Amino acid sequence: MDDTRDRVRLPLELRASSPDEVVVRASNDRVPDSYGTIIEVEGLYEWVEAYREHRTVNLEHDLPQFGGRPQVGIAVGFDFDPQLVVRVRLLDDEVKRAVTDGRIAGASLEFVPDPRYTEQDGKVIRYRRLIPMPELTGLALTERPSVPGANLLEVRTAMMPNWAYAVVDPAVLEGRVTDPAQIERLRWFPHHDVKTRRVDPAAVRRALDQAAKREIEIGDGATLSADQIAARAMAHLERHLVHIRAEEELELMLRSVPGHGGMRYDKSERPWSRPTLQDFGHDAWPADVAERRRIAAHFAWADDLEAFGSLRFPHHEPSKTGLGPVNKNALVTGIAVLNGARGGTNLSREARAAVYRHLAGHLRRDFGEEPAPLKRRVLVVVKFGGS
Repeated sequence: MDDTRDRVRLPLELRASSPDEVVVRASNDRVPDSYGTIIEVEGLYEWVEAYREHRTVNLEHDLPQFGGRPQVGIAVGFDFDPQLVVRVRLLDDEVKRAVTDGRIAGASLEFVPDPRYTEQDGKVIRYRRLIPMPELTGLALTERPSVPGANLLEVRTAMMPNWAYAVVDPAVLEGRVTDPAQIERLRWFPHHDVKTRRVDPAAVRRALDQAAKREIEIGDGATLSADQIAARAMAHLERHLVHIRAEEELELMLRSVPGHGGMRYDKSERPWSRPTLQDFGHDAWPADVAERRRIAAHFAWADDLEAFGSLRFPHHEPSKTGLGPVNKNALVTGIAVLNGARGGTNLSREARAAVYRHLAGHLRRDFGEEPAPLKRRVLVVVKFGGS
């Protein structure tokens, strides 16, 4: 998952309802706003559900006199009439004065549209669905009604926003605790970069370990127990872990198909048999990483470079220097194994496709032959005791 996707701003109406609260009203789902944007109500429902998890209200960077602040208020109420209405409790005295004297007169809704449900008709863009991830939702107070296309808030204070944490105590979310020092003791397991909003994989894994071990400090005024904090943290962090593992698997797959790096090689149609490490001039796996990579270039897949046995789908004849000839029979054999011959392979679908592209490319480029197509895996059901 990419957390740096461009966030979109929607102009919002801001009205002060009391010295400590403002009401933010969004445009409805039928009339385009001044920037030609329409968000359907269903999309806003999903946005609200994600935003409820942190309710952070910040100051945008079009207010340089304030220096940019990641948390100046808390969203304490939501309604649709049919427009989205958000009631915001202000926590910053200077911001309260700025709202009162008109220096802050607008707000901005931050979201990432789901490209599958985005339609454009002339100059009007209709967002039917928004991506419902808490860290991709936001509400900011601004000098003007909106800052379309603006960059994210530049954080210049030590206080991090709620969305950077896995768990925030309800006392903070509901605005009952406003002292910054106490707020810091009622939020647990930070795992986002506050400028890019990217997830830190190391922080996620560390937090999961701490939550499992109940390594949790609970400050005064907390309404959650250690068990409740741990359960909420693990549910939140495991969602991130699914995406982290998928990205790591893709990265490994992309790194694990050895490249030739511009090395020259000949062609061969000699009978083929799997090479041994001794064929490359070594009795033991070499310590030199460059030599490991040279040997790996004879193969189409490397689980890693820690052992000769990690290399799979050999298709270049072994050589003690440089890169040996690409062997046509090895290419055909490798594609047959991808398609189930000799017991097949346990590589993932993405990895099989990558190896196939490598081997098939050799057949087309070096031998002018069209390879057998890569077959889809078929689940075979074996029945016993009858037809």
